[in-house]
Amino acid sequence: MLKKKSVMIVMIAIVAIGALILFKQPEDTNQNVIKIGVVLPLTGNVASYGNDAKDGIDLAVDLINNKQTKHKFIVEYHDSKGEAQTAVTVLNHLLSISKPNAVIGEITSSATASMIPIIDRNKTILISPTASAPHLSQKSPYFFRVYPSDIEEGYFMAKTVAQRHPNANVCIVYANNDFGVGLKNVFENYAETVGINILQSFGYSTDNMDFRAMLTTIRSRNPDAIYMPGYHKDGALILRQMREIGINVPVYGSTTHEDPQLIESAGIASEGFMYPVSTGFNAESDDFVVTSFINNFVSKYDKAPGLVAALAYDCAQLIIEGVLTKGVSADNIKQYILTTKDIQGAAGMMNFDLKGDVHKPIILRTIKNGKFQEVL
Repeated sequence: MLKKKSVMIVMIAIVAIGALILFKQPEDTNQNVIKIGVVLPLTGNVASYGNDAKDGIDLAVDLINNKQTKHKFIVEYHDSKGEAQTAVTVLNHLLSISKPNAVIGEITSSATASMIPIIDRNKTILISPTASAPHLSQKSPYFFRVYPSDIEEGYFMAKTVAQRHPNANVCIVYANNDFGVGLKNVFENYAETVGINILQSFGYSTDNMDFRAMLTTIRSRNPDAIYMPGYHKDGALILRQMREIGINVPVYGSTTHEDPQLIESAGIASEGFMYPVSTGFNAESDDFVVTSFINNFVSKYDKAPGLVAALAYDCAQLIIEGVLTKGVSADNIKQYILTTKDIQGAAGMMNFDLKGDVHKPIILRTIKNGKFQEVL
């Protein structure tokens, strides 16, 4: 009798659990799951940029999942370490196993270039937050980037230096990778046409910590100005060491220098440093999309967002809005990006051409009294 009673209790429990499962099931089946694959350098030399991008993407996905219930957006991250071959390996794994609706990546131009043939074969959307090398244009109808091609920024900086320093003798100090070389080449190509004389160009490794030997050579060349396309981490070190050895000429940088960490690290050596903003990101903007992004970012992470976080947020938003307004396929998302004009993002207004390139206005900014501000 006791045995029969025990069996009855177990059966009732199984039925009850089954009923609970059936009761909860509609909560998930009513939602269409949209997978966003992400390939970023989460470790390695450029991990700070990859993790900033991750913050921006996570914020965009959290906000949309809390706002609507038709689709559930999920993100799967893979670490490329900033290496082209690793990016290829993890992308192949991602596409074959998870089959995402779209992919975001990579940070560097070289790693992004290695991914484009793969997404082209798989007809999957790839959007890069920061890859800017000119040779990436029109590589695939499924590739887009929210960072303008180096051609636009490099030409702007050549004209700017020429206007501010007519017939100037200039030294170039550049990060020796696709990004730095791309900007250096564009600047050099336009220099002669705008009246700039390039004294010498110096490439450096972004993991270097001591630039004094290179800077001593630059000091001996006695330039009127220095053009320095690179990143905020190495840029801060170069600025500080430049001032320490007595180089006090005007220094012009790249969009990637606008990060609070540059001012924190370089301190007084960053005063007067000028750089372009070709990405459209303006933390002082009163546009609703920008202020909402910043407020939500600060609320979630208890820190102010930098440029890369804003760009990555926009990558996620393009995919999300493409799915919500056009549909879930790669062609639907592509149609949204190509046919929607004046898309307002956290990093400015976006318009895309058939090459996959974004076009934005470029402004000159500087550091004054420890703050970033526009040069008027």
